[in-house]
Amino acid sequence: MSKTYLKIKIMSLAAEARIIRREESKARAAWRHNRSNTAAEQDFWGLRSHRTWNVRNEARVALLAYGYLRGRTYRQLEFNPGSEPDWARVVQLAARYGKPTTRDDIKAWAEAAEPVAIAA
Repeated sequence: MSKTYLKIKIMSLAAEARIIRREESKARAAWRHNRSNTAAEQDFWGLRSHRTWNVRNEARVALLAYGYLRGRTYRQLEFNPGSEPDWARVVQLAARYGKPTTRDDIKAWAEAAEPVAIAA
């Protein structure tokens, strides 16, 4: 497979997040309209959880794999990350959509990023 397929995966994940956000809004409106509507509340929290954990994390690792395959530095992609990404999944995606990659290759790539100078 090529990087193009990974780019399409990234665009699909972005579209999925937009669709889920729209459905969250509908569920929230139904829940606010009738506070005893527990099904709407469960739908809202289920959708929110799926978007903020599953879709967001998959989009992050897909973007990291895509940047790695395009020759970007890790620092260009994430300047100040709040948490460690799922490196195993980054390796899987990079290997599937590009060149054979190991975890050591990805870790070396992430650690080799030179600090970006910030203009004062």
